[in-house]
Amino acid sequence: MVRLILGEFNSSSFFAVSLNSSHYRQGENGQWQNLPAEAYLQEQGVRYRLRTEREINWTQYRNHQWLKSYRNGQYRIDKRVHEKITSIVVSTPGIALTQLLQSDDSVSTDDVYALIATHQIYADLSNKLLSEATKVQLFRDIETAEAFQLNQDSTVVLPTTELDPGQAWFWDGKLVSIVQVGASQVVLRTDSGLVELNHAEFYQLHQSRLLTPTSQHDKAASSEGWTIFLQASPEDLRVANQRYRLLQAHRAGESLGLDAPSERTLRRWTQQFKLAEQSFHWGYVGLLPRRAAQGNRTERISAETWAIVDRVIEEHYETLQQKGKWAVYGILLREWEKANSSAPCPSHITFYRRVQQRAGQKQIQSRQGSRAAYQQSPFYWSLEATTPKHGERPFELCHIDHTELDLELVCSRTGRNLGRPWATVMLDAFSRRVLAVYLSFDPPSYRACMMILRLCVQRFERFPENVVVDQGAEFQSVYFETLLAAFNCTKKQRPAARPRFGSVIERFFGTSHTEFFYTLRGNTQLNKPIRQLTKQVHPKTQAAWTLEELYESFCGYAYEVFDQQVHPALHQSPHDAFVYGMQQSGHRPHQRTAYDLRFQILTLPSTTKGTAKIHPRRGIRIHYLDYWVVDDSFLNPLLEGTEVPVRYDPFDVSAAYAYVQGRWVRCISEYHAIFQGRSEREIKLTSIELRQQQQQRTHHLRLRAKMLAQYLESVETSEER
Repeated sequence: MVRLILGEFNSSSFFAVSLNSSHYRQGENGQWQNLPAEAYLQEQGVRYRLRTEREINWTQYRNHQWLKSYRNGQYRIDKRVHEKITSIVVSTPGIALTQLLQSDDSVSTDDVYALIATHQIYADLSNKLLSEATKVQLFRDIETAEAFQLNQDSTVVLPTTELDPGQAWFWDGKLVSIVQVGASQVVLRTDSGLVELNHAEFYQLHQSRLLTPTSQHDKAASSEGWTIFLQASPEDLRVANQRYRLLQAHRAGESLGLDAPSERTLRRWTQQFKLAEQSFHWGYVGLLPRRAAQGNRTERISAETWAIVDRVIEEHYETLQQKGKWAVYGILLREWEKANSSAPCPSHITFYRRVQQRAGQKQIQSRQGSRAAYQQSPFYWSLEATTPKHGERPFELCHIDHTELDLELVCSRTGRNLGRPWATVMLDAFSRRVLAVYLSFDPPSYRACMMILRLCVQRFERFPENVVVDQGAEFQSVYFETLLAAFNCTKKQRPAARPRFGSVIERFFGTSHTEFFYTLRGNTQLNKPIRQLTKQVHPKTQAAWTLEELYESFCGYAYEVFDQQVHPALHQSPHDAFVYGMQQSGHRPHQRTAYDLRFQILTLPSTTKGTAKIHPRRGIRIHYLDYWVVDDSFLNPLLEGTEVPVRYDPFDVSAAYAYVQGRWVRCISEYHAIFQGRSEREIKLTSIELRQQQQQRTHHLRLRAKMLAQYLESVETSEER
C-alpha cells in the first residue's frame, strides 16, 4: 500500500489517501497516476497531478509552521525598524540571519520573521531551516537572491491587474488602499502608515493571494461574530469543531478516513472560514451552522417511527450479510404493514438518509468486520515522523495530562481525611518547562482542562499552538474543543496503547513523585507492602497536608525547583531552554492572549441549555441559586422573561455572568459580601475542599453558596482561636 499526498489547486493545502484501488498506477518514471480522474478533470480544464509524501519539501513545511503566525497581519513593525532592516539587507545581500540580528540592537527576531513571512525580505525557505539562523541568508527579494546565485540580473514586471490610486485591496485580511503607482514602486496606505512595495514584492504578494482587490471591508463586524458564537448551541459547536479538525487535517495532509467530506465540501468550508476572517476577524464562526437562516427544522417524524427504522437498519442492514439499502427498505415496508401504524411509513429517501447518518466505524465493523473498520478509525497527527516530535520553539507543542497523586490529604477545618487529589499539568515539549499546575479532588473532567489553559494564559499571556492529549473523554468535551478552536489551537491525540508519545509529561509525573510527593507525610508508598501495613503507619492516619498547602508547595516545586534543574535530555534547565527558545524563535507579541474578562468567560462552562431566563425580581437562576446583576441591566422591561447566554464558575459560586445587550455583565449571589476580600485561589481551593466533603457524605447534595460562606466563617473562627 502506498500513501499519497494529494494537493488542491494551490500549494498550501493537501490531504492524504492510501492507494488500494485499481484506479491508481505507477508509471515508468515513478509518478503515480489516476487516469480516470485525469481524464475527467482535463475535460473541465483542470490540470491534475498526484504527489507522494516523498515529494513534499519538509524543510519548507517546517519553515511554514515557524512563520504562520506572522502572516495574519497582526504583528506590527515600526516603520523606522522596517526601513533599517531593508537597508541592511539591500546593502548586504546574502547576510546571515544571525549577523543581521547582531548588527543592530533595535532589530528583533520578530521583526525579521514578520518581514520574511510577508515577503518583504526574502529567504530561501525550501533549503534552510529558520531554526538554524546561522545558515539562513537574507535578500531584498527572490530576484536578488537568484542574481546573487547566478551572478546575473532578473527582470520583474507588475501583474496584469489594473492598478488605480484609491483602489481598495485586502492585504492578508486587512484593508489597504493604493496611494501611488510608479515606474518601480507601488505605495499602499495601511493602518500603520504608508508602505512602499517594489513591483517584485507586489507581484509576490498578489501571486500568493495575500494581496487581493476588494470593494469594501466591514471592520465593525467583530462584535457580530462574537454574538454569533455566543448564540451557537452545543450541537452547533460540535459541528464547527469537527469541521475545524477536518480542515486542519486536510491542510496537514492527514487521512480523513472513509467518511471524509468531499473536496467540494472542504472547499466550501475553507471559503466560509476565510469570509468570516474578513468579516468578523474570526474565521471559526464561519464554520458554525447557521441554523437560524435555514427553513423549518421542526422534527416531522416521531421518536417511535425512528425507533422502528433504527431497529430494522440494525437487524437487517448492519450485518455481515451486507444487504442492500433497497432490500432492507422492503423489509421496513413489511414491518410497517404488520405494525398497522397510523403514521405514514418514511420514504426510501428518508430511509437512505437515516442509514447514512448512522454510517461510521461501528456500521462498517458490523457489515465488513474489524479490519475494514480500522480504516475508519480517527486520524492521529504525526508527532515524530517528519517534524521534531517536541516542536521547534516554546508553546508550539504542549502536553496536558492528569495523574492521581500518591498522597492523602485532610480537611483544613476538621482534619478529616479527604482522600487523594488529582493533578492536571501542562508542560511545554520543547523546553520541558511546566506551564501550569492545577489540583482538584475531582476525577479528570473538562473543567480541569479549561482551568489548566486558564492558568497558562494567566502566567504567560500565551495560548499553546498545539496541545497533545490522550484519548480521555474530558478532552472530547465540546467546551474544551471550542476553547481550542476559538484560539486557533490544534488538538493532537496520542494513539491508544502508545505510551512513548506521552513520555514527556509522564517523565515529569514520575520525577515529581520521587523528588517531592514521596517525601511528604501521608504518601501512599507504604501501601505497596500491604501485609506490613498497620493503623499507626497507614497513609490515611499519617495524612497532614491540606489542599491549599499542597497546591502552594507543588507550585513552588514545579515552577522553581524543577524549572532550574538540569534536564538530562536537554543538558540545561527547562527555564534556560525556554528563554533560549524564545530568543531564537521570537517572543511573538502578536500572539499574546490577554487574561481579560472575555477570556475568563470562555474558560467557564454554561448550563445544560446554555441560557437562563431573566426574572425582574430574582435575576437569573443557575443551579438553584439566584444571581442579580451588579448594575440595572435586568430592569429593562424588554428583557423580562427573555433567555440570555450565561456562564458560571464551578470553583467560585459567588458570581456568574450573563450576556445582556451585547456585553457580558457580572452577577452576584446573595452571599457575595462574605466572599469579598478573598483571593480567587482561596475561594477556588475552599470550594474544591468543601465539595469533596459533600461527595464523601452523599452524591446527592449540591454545593451552595451558603455552605461555602458558612464554611469560610468557621475557618476564620478556628484560626482566631
